[in-house]
Amino acid sequence: MLNGGGATTKSIAQADGTAACPWYPFSVAVNSSSPGAQAYFDSLVQQWADWGVDFVKNDCVFAGNFEEGDIKAMADAFRRIHPDMVYSLSPGGSTATPDMARSIASDVDMYRICGDDWDKTSDLLSHFVPAATFASAAMAGYQDSFPDLDMLPIGVIAEPCGNRKYSPKCIPHKRTDLTQGQQRM
Repeated sequence: MLNGGGATTKSIAQADGTAACPWYPFSVAVNSSSPGAQAYFDSLVQQWADWGVDFVKNDCVFAGNFEEGDIKAMADAFRRIHPDMVYSLSPGGSTATPDMARSIASDVDMYRICGDDWDKTSDLLSHFVPAATFASAAMAGYQDSFPDLDMLPIGVIAEPCGNRKYSPKCIPHKRTDLTQGQQRM
């Protein structure tokens, strides 16, 4: 039961059992308009506040899995419970658009506009178009919210491991394959 109000996590899940995140099939999307959904988001933010968390990155609710209702419900919880917590979005592997960003910019502190980077030149090059698109749309600092690109994988990094299990193909830590020049882009 969520806050003793009669709602359960099962009652706020998407009725069709839709996974919230394509790369993590065990996730379940929240139906943010269902009774009890706001209590669920509130309980998450309260738990993080109790733990002293000050930065939350919410994955798979932006871009390809755009869940505007979930973003706004989580933002409402942050505003009421822990307004100093930084709320960041990640697109879950897709590329965001300026129109998507405009619809949630007043609700979040930052939002990533591109998929994940690994240590491949093609990953880095794929960010030039979204960066140019957002720059030409004058989105940097729009409503005090900031678009960002994924981190640059420099130095010693974790190897992408598909389903996150260690295997002979997955080296948990290694030196980046980017050249010194690429690491300074």
